[in-house]
Amino acid sequence: MTAQVDYLTNTLEKEEDICICGPILTEVLQGIIDENQFKKTKEFLGRLIFLPLSEQCFTLSAEIYRKARSHGHIIRKTIDCIIAACAITHNVHLLHNDEDFNIIEQHSPLHCLKV
Repeated sequence: MTAQVDYLTNTLEKEEDICICGPILTEVLQGIIDENQFKKTKEFLGRLIFLPLSEQCFTLSAEIYRKARSHGHIIRKTIDCIIAACAITHNVHLLHNDEDFNIIEQHSPLHCLKV
């Protein structure tokens, strides 16, 4: 189990607010093979705070990618820039286990949880 999973589990047990956005919802659900597990996970995730994506988020995600690239860093997945832009726009911290977000944090106002 990773430190991020431990942190998330503790946060859920404390019934603290947890947010999710469309791209994260998609990434989690698309990886589930079992239909019953899919339904349970979908229902559970549906109870979290859902952060909408605005046009501003998509523009900001492009700016994040371009700024990182101008400093010699290539973000491997566009979706990571969109997730980061959503977190920035809604002023929330991001829990992750993906090196791209550390790069994005260096080149944007993204705040990642350090666990």
